[in-house]
Amino acid sequence: MSGATAVLLGLGAYVAAPSLAQARQASSPAAEPSTSIAEVIVTARRTEENLQDVPLTVTAMSPKILAERAVNDVYALQMATPSLQVQGTQSEGRASGSYVIHGQKAAGDDAPPGVVAYLNEVPVFGAEIARSFFDINNVQVLKGPQGTLFGRNTNGGAILFESVAPSAHFEGYATGRIGNLNERYGEAAINIPLSDKVSLRAAGNIERRDGFTKNTEGADLDNLNYENARISLRVQPNDVVDNKLVVNYSHSNERGPAYILSDLAPCSSPPAMSCIFPAATSQFAAQQALGIRKVALSTPGYIEIKAYGVSNTTTFQLDNLTIKNVFGYHDAKFQGHDDYDGIDSTGLTVEYARHAKQLSEELQVQGSLLDDRLRLIGGAFYLDTSEDPFKGRTAMGGTSVGYVDFPAFFVNPQYTHREETSKALFAQASYKLTDTLTVTGGYRYTWDETELHDSQYRVFFPGTVLLPFTPPATGFSACSLLAAPISPGVTVDTTNCMRSASAKFAAGNYIASMDWKPTEGVLLYTSFRHGYKSGGFNSTSSYSGPGLIFQPEKLNDLEVGFKTQHRFGDVDVRFNGSGFHDWYDGLQLTNVVVDPTAGPQSLTQTIGKAKLWGGEGELIVIPVRNLTLNATVSYFDGKFTQGTIIGTNNMPVNLAGVRYNSQPKLTYTLNASYGLDTDFGRLTPSVFYSWRQGFYFTYEKSPGNFISSYGLLNARIDLANVAGSNVNLALYGKNLTNKAYAQTVNLGQAFGYLSRFYGEPRIFGLEATVKF
Repeated sequence: MSGATAVLLGLGAYVAAPSLAQARQASSPAAEPSTSIAEVIVTARRTEENLQDVPLTVTAMSPKILAERAVNDVYALQMATPSLQVQGTQSEGRASGSYVIHGQKAAGDDAPPGVVAYLNEVPVFGAEIARSFFDINNVQVLKGPQGTLFGRNTNGGAILFESVAPSAHFEGYATGRIGNLNERYGEAAINIPLSDKVSLRAAGNIERRDGFTKNTEGADLDNLNYENARISLRVQPNDVVDNKLVVNYSHSNERGPAYILSDLAPCSSPPAMSCIFPAATSQFAAQQALGIRKVALSTPGYIEIKAYGVSNTTTFQLDNLTIKNVFGYHDAKFQGHDDYDGIDSTGLTVEYARHAKQLSEELQVQGSLLDDRLRLIGGAFYLDTSEDPFKGRTAMGGTSVGYVDFPAFFVNPQYTHREETSKALFAQASYKLTDTLTVTGGYRYTWDETELHDSQYRVFFPGTVLLPFTPPATGFSACSLLAAPISPGVTVDTTNCMRSASAKFAAGNYIASMDWKPTEGVLLYTSFRHGYKSGGFNSTSSYSGPGLIFQPEKLNDLEVGFKTQHRFGDVDVRFNGSGFHDWYDGLQLTNVVVDPTAGPQSLTQTIGKAKLWGGEGELIVIPVRNLTLNATVSYFDGKFTQGTIIGTNNMPVNLAGVRYNSQPKLTYTLNASYGLDTDFGRLTPSVFYSWRQGFYFTYEKSPGNFISSYGLLNARIDLANVAGSNVNLALYGKNLTNKAYAQTVNLGQAFGYLSRFYGEPRIFGLEATVKF
């Protein structure tokens, strides 16, 4: 580990607040002032524990902290969380999110994730939680491989969202918010005890906001138009059984992000966009003149998502034995039309219409033996996921439909059915060798099976057509699937334009760790973890050779860390830090390449090795009564040690020695809040600043692929229990300096362009909450 990393680890911060314990009981921001740092309860090891006793790197945030930092979606969550990067997905834009922790991420929309999101212990689709930061008990971000207890595809970590559970008290709240850009936001929750053993809780939010990217030729883009709902039923017939049923619903129907053309290559040969569309060069110049907050698109895209989920958690508590069953079913329909190149043409746009379903079942058994010196957890896990096309609002109803036309060259509809099943057995044990020294070991073995059944066509219209086809007539349709070469386990029927493929993967995850408490308030720990991420199919490719199936990733992770909490006179200090070093093997990278036979292909490739390293620190200080100071810092770096990828020019690129780019090298946050009792209520001003260093989005160092450094300043003033009432008022502001910053880069190098969409401008408004 470098010296810079060691220095950075000494600067860190913990994102917490004095009222976190009260927030876990759904209390108001007007909680009693404190001079001590409250205990933070997390479930990072599938059971409730004090954060300071958990030998893992975890950031946890209560509703109060989420409000202070203006965290109301996953993109704001990254600004408040060290080591976390959130990127828009290619198909769902800003309505969902793709997470990156310690360089681990999904190689593409059709590739497995590197970080998995959970709602009430159940893995969920991204759109279900992207804007569901309402009636939340806490959010926990776990860093590093979590495969032993959370399963495959968590090499980077896991993000846990926990909603407020029904309680035995009648209570609730309603929140309204108005702001610039014609923002109108509402949120409410009500808790009803139906009996002394049954309680019900219902909550939801809704938001409407005008688009912040103005369109001179049509509807504005980057608007907000969504609603979410959640109903929870809790049944506790006795002291042994506790059953929680949660049903959630999400819907959004928006114009989607405005992709701003940021880089255009000069015409050399097709399929460069400047060759296909002669007007692209002038439109690129026109877009540069308009800037990033204005476009001229006569046919702007849209994104609509409908999703619902059901989870049921049943817990049996028998003395030192706990049996828990966690069931989940989630259903999501996504449809949209995205104009990735940002020019006023239907060329190089993509339609999606995908219906995804997911069923999960997990059985856990937890217990303690030998006077609680030995703690055990074990169980079994099952996951079944499927994806199919549906008609919806799209023109052709394909899971992916690419338009390459000027005004109409060809349309490339794809109809894909995918089925994935995953089964796993796991066990983990922690044993106290002494009263201060504990060792932990865990192992999980996973069996994955995946199937692909698809059809791909090219439908031609008048105009000059790209290789490899020349249509004999208007409206001619040809099967895009190539008859050869064929990989083992793949069959292709070009007569009926059908392809079928199957693959199996299996691997183990494990952890070995040791933690030591040399004195009160100090925890030192080290762990070695092995992670596994599943392989899959390049389902959007018409190529059925060896490149159709990409193999799993493997990761070895070494982490060392410390957690401390002390009181120096009247000053409370919590100081946590950690560092990691990863050995990354068979990593998955996606690139769009132009094959001379198959045409443009988006391919996830399994290539070489990399070394990644970094760390983070967390600090909270209460120097005087009612004043809380926080700071965080994170550092990330890495490089490829070997590997070759097929580049955008269809030529091999040697990655050995190339820096591993995927997230900022350095980030930090600063936060301060102060509570003051007044005659009008409790006044709490807070300020939050977050800075992220610029980085290249991929291994390629082109100007349009670089996201510049930026810092965002947020502030909030809360007035709780106004004039002794149950009313709270707040003034809030996000990005107060109106900083322009890119959130995601769209990689169109194969077509000679790069585009990106940008984060929110200055946002401000007034919020009112009534509690009962």
